[in-house]
Amino acid sequence: MGIISVIIQILGVNKLSVMLGMWSWFLSVLGMWKMFGKANERPWKALIPFYSDYIETKIAWSGRVYFIILTLSAGMTLASVMLDRTTGTAQTIWLILYGVCIAAGLIYNIKKCARLAKAFGKSAMYAAGLVIIPPLFRLLLGYGDERYRRPNTL
Repeated sequence: MGIISVIIQILGVNKLSVMLGMWSWFLSVLGMWKMFGKANERPWKALIPFYSDYIETKIAWSGRVYFIILTLSAGMTLASVMLDRTTGTAQTIWLILYGVCIAAGLIYNIKKCARLAKAFGKSAMYAAGLVIIPPLFRLLLGYGDERYRRPNTL
């Protein structure tokens, strides 16, 4: 039994979900590798998890927007921790903050996918595909014939 199998058993994670997650990551990296090259970014940046998200946001929008999302993520994490530690009205306030952060994150992701699709000359339906099945549509975007146009020219 390999070390990965032991770790999977210790964590209690289903092997199928681990395999699907690995394939999803692999397809995303392949797509971002080519997509980054089209946008004059170094393709190796697709290999680094948070940095690749930053570069993808920079391609679709600007790098500053990514830091706003990091702040929302930190707020969501704080709110989730505080939900367990408070009761009554305070817990309700943290729950509302948690919901606001989640909603803002979803809206950001939809907007980013729309701008990313538009930056490569794709439609709103393609953006919906980027939201629903990101690895597949990143792969199609990276290996397709589309050319990149800077966000400020949109």
